[in-house]
Amino acid sequence: MSAMKYFPYTPRENQIKLMNFIDTSLRRGFKYIFIQAPTGFGKTIVILSTLIPYVLKGYRVIWAVKTGNETDRPIEELKEIMNKTGLVLKGISFRGKHDMCLLARKLGFKSLNYREVTYLCKYSRNKCKFYENVKYFNNDNGLGEPLTYSEILDFCYRNNMCPYYFQRKILPYVNVLSLSYNYIVNEKIQWSIRRLVPFNKSILVIDEAHNLQNINLNSDKITEGTLERALEEASEYSLRRLVKVLEGFIEIFHKLRSKIKRLNTEEIIINPSRIASKYLNTLLEMEKWGEIIRKDRLREGKAPRSSLHHFAEFWLNALEHYNEEGITFIASIELGKLIIEMWDMRASEILSKCWLNFPYVIFCSGTLHPIDSFAEIIGVTKNYTKIEIPSHYDPSNVLVIIT
Repeated sequence: MSAMKYFPYTPRENQIKLMNFIDTSLRRGFKYIFIQAPTGFGKTIVILSTLIPYVLKGYRVIWAVKTGNETDRPIEELKEIMNKTGLVLKGISFRGKHDMCLLARKLGFKSLNYREVTYLCKYSRNKCKFYENVKYFNNDNGLGEPLTYSEILDFCYRNNMCPYYFQRKILPYVNVLSLSYNYIVNEKIQWSIRRLVPFNKSILVIDEAHNLQNINLNSDKITEGTLERALEEASEYSLRRLVKVLEGFIEIFHKLRSKIKRLNTEEIIINPSRIASKYLNTLLEMEKWGEIIRKDRLREGKAPRSSLHHFAEFWLNALEHYNEEGITFIASIELGKLIIEMWDMRASEILSKCWLNFPYVIFCSGTLHPIDSFAEIIGVTKNYTKIEIPSHYDPSNVLVIIT
């Protein structure tokens, strides 16, 4: 099999079996391939080696992982393949602005979330030297070698360039792209990758695919702490009408907490329309003032953070989606504080549309059994094949501890 010549290690028996299975399945036209193999088996290098012939034919490989911290592994294995074969391929471990913003680091903002870093970038980009310097980077092809997260960060730090926009500049030239699930399954940020890397010419690999069944695509939450900080901001800006409404929300939160305790349950389902619909205009005003507060804080050299903005944004989003089937709102108590969360349980419907963007999708994990049931959960019902690789560990060497 041609994939064997790209495999950089001495293969074990079941690794050869899996390479043959993947190659045969792709040749037979199966769109979806499900692979269950134990941790430590070497799924990453087996799958990547098998896909190299397709890369040489013009396909790209998009390797999706649960978190940004896991994006380096496929790129490290790509380097091993290149060391063995002498092939010249490009790949990057792609990370979001949250991990890549040098301006936030320079300003000492160490705990900004994704929304806040995005806000900082939006309003500071025109005077950010790191962003400007990316424009003058002449080698659009990148550095001519696969790059892990730390290598991209280090190179850009030494050259005073924005790591995030450097990644985006070289994206059209990469053969293997490793990134978080969110860039594939979340339509709100999917576009940022899709217009630079054509999905219809990319083979998608979903690593640790079992995490998909718990994915919450439109998640958001607020807590009593969010409300308390929003009230502080409204008081600081002497927004008396908003203060009065927020004090009303404190009473609502107290009633919800009492109800959860009275029912002796962990959580209750709530209807956000009954709580917040009468405050629609006030929430819109809160959102505007939250925007003013974020701008003020940024001008003062502080993190562009506003709980007033987040509080209003949450309820406005809730009022927009509360009536949609598959979306629910839950109130619970954690560490004595009330939490209200938005849960989107339409995973099967949303994910099934997502997979259609790609010619082939490979799902791999150590725990997909029963595979047919898992396939249905993530919206795959036909044109798929599956394989389960048994553990290569001696059972007598395995200790299972349940806490």
